[in-house]
Amino acid sequence: MKKRLLAILIACIPLAGWSQNVFTDFQDGKIWFQVKDDYRINAPLQEDPHHLPIGTLGFLNGISKNHQLTNLSRPFYAAKNSPILQRTFLLEFSDAANIMSVISELKATGNVVYAERVPLDHECLTPNDP
Repeated sequence: MKKRLLAILIACIPLAGWSQNVFTDFQDGKIWFQVKDDYRINAPLQEDPHHLPIGTLGFLNGISKNHQLTNLSRPFYAAKNSPILQRTFLLEFSDAANIMSVISELKATGNVVYAERVPLDHECLTPNDP
């Protein structure tokens, strides 16, 4: 009985990390935003586009004092021919319930073109072949 219960718990653990808690149509604690063309980005020479220092964008230091920022990344770093996508970032934070506050603070800096919640992808088609 104990082995079976342990197997069930282990099987459910990965699903717990992917569950949505705050919004049903948006990913919790994630915002896409684009930095204005005239803002200077302090990118390190050996950049890891998946884990950038928060100081890469200096205006995030003030926001990080109010919210628990966990990661900054460039999700479209491979789109080298698109200046717009090169200036688009993904900000992740743990206080997901305050997402609208984070968006407001990003816009208030005057350094971003837009800031928006990241949509949650849903299955829209289930194949009927094996």
